[in-house]
Amino acid sequence: MMTHPNPLDFKNRATILVFVFGGILRAIFGHFLGDGIVGAIAGFIAWTIGGALLIGIVVAFIAFNLSLLAQHFPPGGDNPDKLSERPMIL
Repeated sequence: MMTHPNPLDFKNRATILVFVFGGILRAIFGHFLGDGIVGAIAGFIAWTIGGALLIGIVVAFIAFNLSLLAQHFPPGGDNPDKLSERPMIL
């Protein structure tokens, strides 16, 4: 019998956690420092699991950039009804 892949495998869960913790740490420490902390934590976890420093550096760079880009995608998507509910990005 053929098994179906889990849609929430480790990579997808890790990406979701980057966005969630990125938002929390961004609110606490500010945009740049919070995103840097997210990148450092993701890089450390990848280095611990993967065992290679290069893997940790690459994952940290990707997590940092994803977290920086996340601030440009406000909640509500492109729904014009929710434009008034979006927070202003300064």
